Amino acid sequence: MELNNESRKMLRYIYQHPYVSCLQLLSFKNKGINRARADETMRSLISQKLISCRSASCKEADAD
Repeated sequence: MELNNESRKMLRYIYQHPYVSCLQLLSFKNKGINRARADETMRSLISQKLISCRSASCKEADAD
């Protein structure tokens, strides 16, 4: 399955920072990723099993 540029940027960032926090996810808009589409892209990456919910969930409060 081919990933678009936004998905690749998000994956690269998450793989480099596996326990990314909600605040860090907000920095995607500064990395060339449209924040309005970030949640949609995250759900897509999770459903494709490319990332886990724990490392990428922005809707829930961080457990740590």
